[in-house]
Amino acid sequence: MEDVVKTKYEKAAADASERQNMLNGALRHRQNFYSSIGEFEKWIKKTQQKLDTSSEIYSDEVGETLAKLKSLQKECDENEPTFEQLCAEFKKLLANCNDDEAVILRDKFDRVMGGYTKIEDTLKSHKEVCEKWDQYQSSHKDAQARLKTLQAKLENPNIKEDEVAEIKEEVKSLRAEMGEWDNQVDALDELMATSQLTIKDRATQRTLHFGIELQALDSLCDFYRSTQKCTRLVFCFNSLYKIHLMPSF
Repeated sequence: MEDVVKTKYEKAAADASERQNMLNGALRHRQNFYSSIGEFEKWIKKTQQKLDTSSEIYSDEVGETLAKLKSLQKECDENEPTFEQLCAEFKKLLANCNDDEAVILRDKFDRVMGGYTKIEDTLKSHKEVCEKWDQYQSSHKDAQARLKTLQAKLENPNIKEDEVAEIKEEVKSLRAEMGEWDNQVDALDELMATSQLTIKDRATQRTLHFGIELQALDSLCDFYRSTQKCTRLVFCFNSLYKIHLMPSF
């Protein structure tokens, strides 16, 4: 009889110990999970703050900002496995918890999902704006340099008519090249608005837009085209003047 009681007692004790170990294991698992969630939320907050400080930049900071965004993108990519693991764990816990804990888990899940998605979307849009502006800025500077060279040629009092014709073709070619940007201008300005990224000119503190900058360059092309017409009129005038001054025999 004593042996039977002893056996039952030992079995009950073993079962209780096993259940206690299981409960302790589940508790540690949840503690580790919530700790991981807390650390991930800290990373989300820190990363979002970095993105917020880069929401208004000067045009001469675009290259530097782009490098920072790429660094943040790399960091985000490195954290993606952790994010996916946490999402899987969320779903597993939600399927095996009481209603009270489910409310807490869903709240945390929504915060983590929302924060991570916002970082991904902001990084993508800010990077795209900076990359496009960097490319456009390079094209714009090149165009301005070429127009300045053409201006110097037009101001030469000894310029020849065939040189004026060449300049006309260069301006036409330049305008066609910048026309490729003109085709994208509406989409790019909309991207700047939705990304909530502001690019400003340091000297004037003016907010820059693709459309306005292209319009300014287009006006500059118009100015040089008008200058060419004036130069042609000078040629015509000089030609007529020489004809009238030629001695008759």
